[in-house]
Amino acid sequence: MNEDFEQNQIVEGGDLDDKPGVTDKVLLLAALLISLPIYLTLLFLFDDPAMSRHSGSTAATSIPVKGLAGMRFTPQQLSTINSEEELMKELVCTFEPKSRPFPAQIYLRSGTFEHFSVNGMQTELDQTYDRSWPDFAFSVPTSSLRPVQTADLQFFCNYEEKLLHAPVLKNLAGPLKFSAMGDGSILLEKTIAVGDEFEIEYLPQSFLAPDDAIVEVAAGSPYLSTAPLFKADLLEIANRAAKDAAPGAPTVLQIANFLETQGEYKADHLMKSGEHPVREFLLQSMTGHCQHFSAALVLLCRLRGIPARVASGYATDKRRDNRFFVTSGMAHAWAEILTADGWKIVDPQPQRGGAPPPITASLALPQISRLNELREKLRQENAQRFAPQSADADGEQELEPPRMPQRQLDSNQFERPQTPGTVVKDPARTEKHQREETEKQYKKQSRDYTRIFRGVLRLTLALLVITFFCWLAISKFEKLLKWLQKLFARKADVNEPPRQNEDELRQNLGKLMQMSDFVLEGCDVIKLFNDFADIMEMRGLLPRGEHETPGEYFERICLDLNLRSADGQAAARCFEAELYGGHKTGTADTKKFLQFLQHVLTRLN
Repeated sequence: MNEDFEQNQIVEGGDLDDKPGVTDKVLLLAALLISLPIYLTLLFLFDDPAMSRHSGSTAATSIPVKGLAGMRFTPQQLSTINSEEELMKELVCTFEPKSRPFPAQIYLRSGTFEHFSVNGMQTELDQTYDRSWPDFAFSVPTSSLRPVQTADLQFFCNYEEKLLHAPVLKNLAGPLKFSAMGDGSILLEKTIAVGDEFEIEYLPQSFLAPDDAIVEVAAGSPYLSTAPLFKADLLEIANRAAKDAAPGAPTVLQIANFLETQGEYKADHLMKSGEHPVREFLLQSMTGHCQHFSAALVLLCRLRGIPARVASGYATDKRRDNRFFVTSGMAHAWAEILTADGWKIVDPQPQRGGAPPPITASLALPQISRLNELREKLRQENAQRFAPQSADADGEQELEPPRMPQRQLDSNQFERPQTPGTVVKDPARTEKHQREETEKQYKKQSRDYTRIFRGVLRLTLALLVITFFCWLAISKFEKLLKWLQKLFARKADVNEPPRQNEDELRQNLGKLMQMSDFVLEGCDVIKLFNDFADIMEMRGLLPRGEHETPGEYFERICLDLNLRSADGQAAARCFEAELYGGHKTGTADTKKFLQFLQHVLTRLN
């Protein structure tokens, strides 16, 4: 700090108490100038963490997906589709059975609910992996009494990570890994994308018949739970609804008939009492939509000791060319009763009220060729809209469509589906899938090789640039420091007196001679010469001529003051090298210059 303070006195020409030293500023700025290009080079070589948070995954996390909201019993606003454009906006998927007999209506299950909550219904079994009967038929041998059927499922929208399927699912082929859950749902590894196709094999789930045998379950089974709704008034309604009915399936059908005759369907009905929607429905209004009727049926059946649950999904009878259309407005809830032959459907249809048709009868549904054309168009638009960051620098898009991952299970809990064309027997589709997979693998390898080559190239360029800057910093570091030190000195000199008197100059020269080589290297030789010439002019002794060079001036001083000519020539060379360049000056040359000025001032006195 002492050396910095003295240097400020010499170069800046005044007392700079309480100000930071020039040397500290010089070192800091030099470090910044050297490190900045290296940092920029490293940013070119490696991804900036601040930037990577806003690339790639951003598009994926903003993909809107359709899905079902759960059993909340909220009012619903239903409208009728009147045009093909409206149909494509609301279309979720199509379901095309491949096995006869073709059904008149299909139920596509998304999941089930077994617990009554404070103001709705919920499930806890969707967290449990379970692919066993009666929810699934993966391990059930094919029965001649219940023929296996197959179907194609094609999606026209981005859908949540739960696969819609016709119960009871036995086999599955498609683009995504899956996991069978305890609530009868199929959880996928990622969300469904526009254009995805699935093949399913299933044992058709039938409606409950009077002769079906109801399964007895343990008293603590969730399918018998009535909490928190169990009260005597609801038990009285259950007994009245099942009055005179035979035990078992006839009781269920009698309760369903009671709800159908006594209830009124109204999709936008708003509950007002603040009680549980099912309790208010049974005790007061008997008005609501499918969720109210199915949940009320399940509750009344459980009060009679019959295991039951609510299933949610879609129900449709709209089809063309044996292809069923499933739209958002066809979301539905129904009851399932546990029998010896598995879960059976009971879907109460109230005789009063009703919902508008999901699709107007006058609208001609698109043919298969038109549907395929529209699906491909939607797929391309979806890829361009929601995956713009997935393209490489050369414009190549990602091999997979835009999806969002599920966050419920670990990836090792999913199983791989069958190859397309093997569930619905289609050798051409299998061959096409294998060809596409081969091409996808080839493109992936080519892209990986390209990325490796680019990485090596970037690394090589970065190392060359860093090496160049390191060499430049080492070879020119001395000049850089000197230039920066003079820059600070000249900037600080703006507000200082333009001239020094003879005593100040003599003191500064003496102090400067005692400085370290680093500080001495940064002294301003030109400024010292100008101050010396001004003092000589003010004294009127040996002033510098108008056209006299520094070498001629110093030679004349040596002659007049009887000084060594060699000292004057050495001082002149140092000054001219600093002024004009040409050869490098060291600290020894600078000291000779300072010593010559000291000798001249001493001789004058």
